[in-house]
Amino acid sequence: MTANLTKDIWNNFIAIPFNKNKSHNFSVKDLRIIIEKHLGKEEKPKQFKPFKVGETYQTKGQVSEQFKIAEIKNVIREGKTVPYYFNGYYLNREHLGICPINAEQLIQKIR
Repeated sequence: MTANLTKDIWNNFIAIPFNKNKSHNFSVKDLRIIIEKHLGKEEKPKQFKPFKVGETYQTKGQVSEQFKIAEIKNVIREGKTVPYYFNGYYLNREHLGICPINAEQLIQKIR
């Protein structure tokens, strides 16, 4: 077990220390994940709630704002219905009226 742990740490942080931007890729979070994997603690995948009309979500980006969904536009990808974009209101900027926003710009809530 110790040999495998040492090998994983060596391969992920010492042998290949650079990412594609030629900077060091060391992260304490990544080290913790490797150690917990060797201890038998698997990371639970996050389960997200689906987007709903009438609910308020946080936007991504430098200036995070509240966005209330009025309408959801979906598209079918690989046999699944996925949200493509939303129409709704920025809560602090109702004077703008209904605004479209890309689906990747909203932070989904976790169950």
